[in-house]
Amino acid sequence: MDVSCVFCGGKGCRRCKGTGWMEIGGCGSVDPNVFKNCGIDSEKYTGFAFGFGLDRIAMLRHAIPEIGLLTSNDQRFLSQF
Repeated sequence: MDVSCVFCGGKGCRRCKGTGWMEIGGCGSVDPNVFKNCGIDSEKYTGFAFGFGLDRIAMLRHAIPEIGLLTSNDQRFLSQF
């Protein structure tokens, strides 16, 4: 699911990579090695992984400019919450 970028109002900025849109629910193909590591025959099964993008929603809610700040474990950043 894509939403209009709340930082630039859809005009395009660094946060939305100039597109005017932010992805908050993404999906992707599961690598066959993931199936192999789980004991599932990757020749018989393929799959997709879907995510809700809670990190993106937190960025929108708290106006966080860089997604890396959420995983940096920097106390100076985290203390504001």
